[in-house]
Amino acid sequence: MDPLDVPKNRILDISFNQEQDCFAVSTESGFHIFEANPPQELFSRDLGGGIGATAMLFRSNILALVGGGDHPKYSDNKLILWNNLLSQSIAELTFKSAIKSIKLRKEKLVVVLELRIYIYQMPDLNLVDVIETSANPQGACAITHSGNMIIVCPDKKKGGIKMVNYNNVANAECRACLLYTSPSPRDRQKSRMPSSACKKKKKKKQ
Repeated sequence: MDPLDVPKNRILDISFNQEQDCFAVSTESGFHIFEANPPQELFSRDLGGGIGATAMLFRSNILALVGGGDHPKYSDNKLILWNNLLSQSIAELTFKSAIKSIKLRKEKLVVVLELRIYIYQMPDLNLVDVIETSANPQGACAITHSGNMIIVCPDKKKGGIKMVNYNNVANAECRACLLYTSPSPRDRQKSRMPSSACKKKKKKKQ
């Protein structure tokens, strides 16, 4: 297979969409969208500045962009919702620190910072939840793309992994479950499985 070219551009990021049938390439001057099979470029946008991350929403015309590179189009603490059909920004979110990663699904936008994760309702961008994490400079976070939205991310306690299950999309009732905690140096000397602890929100008595 011949390589897919992005002429005269340094590639900053590559990511698949949720169905893994398309992928986005972020560069020093904008972004490109490719079909995966057969491999071909669908379209590109020269924005006159670097895009550090491009998140697709399935095969729709809605993208989430964050600036990056040597000459970023946007600051790294600003998220741009981009309508590719209109070729323009339709919404912006600005944070106090740099955005580390972005996750999209049809009804939710997830923005990962180093110490917090923000979850927004789509398309009105109402804030649904904020999850505090331990230091997460790589923006480690995973979400499901169908059914109830489940987020897996670092826990606030260093070495812990948290899963948040949004059972009710309308009012964002959730259950937090600590799946795993890295063993301490003392524990590493022992042969034992890591403990798990789940916490459920208690219902108030009527």
